[in-house]
Amino acid sequence: MFSSLTALTLVFVENAGLALLAPVLILRLGLNVIDFNIDNPYGFWPHTNLQAFHGHQYPILLPNHTSLFGVVGLFFALLVFGLFALRRWKTAAFLAGIFPWIHFFMSLAVFAGAGLAFCLKPDELKARKKEVLKFFSAGTALSIAGILVHKLFISPPVDSSRAAESVPIIAAYKKSWDYFQYTDAATAARTLEIDFYIVAFIIFLWLFQKSNLSEGAKFLIRAIAAITAIGATFMLWTVLSIDSQPLFIQKFMPARWLNLNSMLFPVLVFGVLGCYGIIKRNPLALIFLALNSLFIVFSLTDSLTGNMHLELQVSEPTGWTAVSGYLFPLFGGAAALGVIWLHPFMKKKGWVISENVRYFKLAVNVAFGALIVFCLIAFVFPRYSSERAKGRDIWSPLTEHLSKGTGLLIVPEEMWLRPQLRTRRGVLLDTCNLDILPYAADAAPAVEKIMNRVYRSSLLKPYRGDYLINTYETWGGRSTEEWQALGREFGATSVIPPLNMKLALPLEFVSPMGVVVYRIPQP
Repeated sequence: MFSSLTALTLVFVENAGLALLAPVLILRLGLNVIDFNIDNPYGFWPHTNLQAFHGHQYPILLPNHTSLFGVVGLFFALLVFGLFALRRWKTAAFLAGIFPWIHFFMSLAVFAGAGLAFCLKPDELKARKKEVLKFFSAGTALSIAGILVHKLFISPPVDSSRAAESVPIIAAYKKSWDYFQYTDAATAARTLEIDFYIVAFIIFLWLFQKSNLSEGAKFLIRAIAAITAIGATFMLWTVLSIDSQPLFIQKFMPARWLNLNSMLFPVLVFGVLGCYGIIKRNPLALIFLALNSLFIVFSLTDSLTGNMHLELQVSEPTGWTAVSGYLFPLFGGAAALGVIWLHPFMKKKGWVISENVRYFKLAVNVAFGALIVFCLIAFVFPRYSSERAKGRDIWSPLTEHLSKGTGLLIVPEEMWLRPQLRTRRGVLLDTCNLDILPYAADAAPAVEKIMNRVYRSSLLKPYRGDYLINTYETWGGRSTEEWQALGREFGATSVIPPLNMKLALPLEFVSPMGVVVYRIPQP
């Protein structure tokens, strides 16, 4: 995170102080996720001591958490864009080459954004073409080798003998169960709010400051415009006619490229305000840079967008709470655009800080350094935990117990902790991750069988909210003998029910969170 955001900030202003401060402020511009589901450990984001950025319709969390791979892909993409913009050609090209090995779908955002940016100005790459191709080829070769090793020696064999049975199941799933791809108009409006700010920002920069932008900044703007256009187009297509989208295109998830804008928007704001405040010595830019820093540091705003901010409120927002989500778009985004527009007039009137002012840059950097130290001491270091550094959290007592056992686990719908990954123990069906079905269609018949036999549900039936309610009523009424029969059929040895549900099984473990594990005894 820090390296990518620092690189992107340096594209607009060559100031180490601000480049180091920007990621610290963005880290602070978050919410402690435990606030949302403190009474429900099975809640949607049940993780402590994590920061969440709310630029789109769901949190973008920092490690350690269940969506680690997506976040690594997001910040890796930003790092590649930043390195290309800073003209670190060899490193950027090599990292772009290995990117598909790290996160294939997000690597497509880099290829599309950087590719279109260079196509719009091919002369930019001409002098470096050979070395870029050489290092990109080296990274690509390493990526292909890694993927092949995984495919040949690590991935389990795929049974394609029931492929015909998968077709109606996948079709039914896509029609009424696939919330992962489905987007309605209201969700799209919330999602595209920050992308609207991004588009307004880059248009304004291009119209009024194109001649003053570095070649790296121009490249970055072209790349941002490309991925925003593709992602927004795909999202609108999803809203208007998702049924007309070919499945292979949906798998690439181009709408998720818009997540990059959640990080790019604050970087653009800090970079532009820093450029005008530090390089061009515009006092208005320094004032707004200070205001935004204070807003973020003292939690007067906790979201990048207004709509997302309102949606995240636990109670009905009123007064200051209702409007604080618009502080950053207003005093950050709109203010930066205002500075760009007013700067020629202010310079003409002499309303800029004189070059004769001694120690100006030193004073600014001292202020940045002091703010960084304050944020670290007040907010970051107190959150440090040696247990968290080892990967332990509120789930650890449970996962450590489960990892010692054998046999498959039966888990409830709401368990968002990636139990198989954390315990290295097989899970019969992780119902939180049914969205993997389009990517593993051959597994559909087995999933449908488990849904029928264990969860008393079916992917062939229309989705209804809380679709496993009847399932849990069935679980509570099952006899020990029925559980034993399921255990023998599927190789399951333990069951984790929803909270406060008792099963006709021997108690195996109770975690400090109140999560209960029952053992399926075999005669």
